[in-house]
Amino acid sequence: MKTNVEEKDLKSGDLLICSTNRLLGRMIKKVSKSKYSHTAQVIKAYGEILVIEAQREGVNVINFETWRKKYNYNYLVARPDKTVVKDTTLFARNALSKTALRNYDIKALFIDFPIYIYTGTWRGPKNEAEALMENKWNCSTFTGWCFGFKEWWLKSPQNIYEDCVKSEHFKFL
Repeated sequence: MKTNVEEKDLKSGDLLICSTNRLLGRMIKKVSKSKYSHTAQVIKAYGEILVIEAQREGVNVINFETWRKKYNYNYLVARPDKTVVKDTTLFARNALSKTALRNYDIKALFIDFPIYIYTGTWRGPKNEAEALMENKWNCSTFTGWCFGFKEWWLKSPQNIYEDCVKSEHFKFL
């Protein structure tokens, strides 16, 4: 697996699995017992490579180069096959449909996920309908939803990575 794939090699629908040593990233890695602290998606629109992700300010879109400079993540790229992302335009449209949301799920990040990881008891939404009704996102739940991962509302960045490794439908670049 290569890290930090060049922008010219990215395609719409690529999944970015990221790590940083900034304070929040270190906290996320510690509470989630993970090597990874963030996930995001790549979309191509109007000839530009963009990153769509959930950060503290909610779900947003940012130019790839700006994203790279702003966050300075180390990242892996997992490329889905056509069974996961059948139509990159539809994938981008679905992901973009959440950009008006500013409901970042701080509670899940620092309370629900640590409790779940350490005890096995999930205190957040019990199913997809509840998760969609609650309409709060963090990076990995948003990524899980975008790619249709099973039980996406329970995902951490580490879970996203592990699901990609186990899946025959993702290839790491």
